[in-house]
Amino acid sequence: MSFKTLFGKYIYITIAVTLLGTGGLFAYLSGEGIDISCELPVVCDGLTCTFYCDFYNSESQSKYIYNYDDMKITFDDESDVDIFIKYYGKYVYTNFTMETRLGNIPDDRKYVFVFPGKRTKTFKFIVYSNESKKINIALGDYNGELITWEPKFKTCFRTERLYEDNISLVPSFTDDNGTFVEEHNITNQVFMGYNDVEYVCGIRQGIEVGGTYYVNSNIQDDKLITCDVNLGDRNWNIPIRDYMFDKGVCHEVLI
Repeated sequence: MSFKTLFGKYIYITIAVTLLGTGGLFAYLSGEGIDISCELPVVCDGLTCTFYCDFYNSESQSKYIYNYDDMKITFDDESDVDIFIKYYGKYVYTNFTMETRLGNIPDDRKYVFVFPGKRTKTFKFIVYSNESKKINIALGDYNGELITWEPKFKTCFRTERLYEDNISLVPSFTDDNGTFVEEHNITNQVFMGYNDVEYVCGIRQGIEVGGTYYVNSNIQDDKLITCDVNLGDRNWNIPIRDYMFDKGVCHEVLI
């Protein structure tokens, strides 16, 4: 079990946990009287997502988080996260460990964080995804999703010579000058043939959003725009002009 609660207010993290999922920290806190609401971006900044959540303790007694063994907290099974708590107007990094406790927690106390009764705490989360995908966030009645994206480039092939290392053992011997030479290895490269290697040609062709690839596309003003023609690098570096929409060449796609 990832958590345990004593006396309705002491919450212990017992193993490494995720923020999301039925067994994650968000779900557990929701069941312990913490109401969570989040402000999510329409689309993320590429593979990095920044969003904010308010945690409101609906009960009158405070909730104390303990993490004696400094268990790691990840975002989900595939993504890492940096967590920040709003503290006197600034966002301060925390991972719910003793080392990252806030300065207002007395030194002789063992808890790593507290949710005061009938109070709201605001968190900032920066999620690092390794691929384009949609990440669902379900917390009781709250449902949302993060949409990550990444550019896709044209790939080409080139033929390369393929070699393999051949290691030979040379036994010890005494050379003509009477010097003893210990046994050692000699490595020679043996030509094995040719191999076709795929590589990025450098021409951007579109983007993959939430796991779906859109050719001739770009994210502009948090919107997915696709075009009927290949605009090359202009599709990426220069905002698509209004007349392209008016002529029906480019279109907004609902994600």
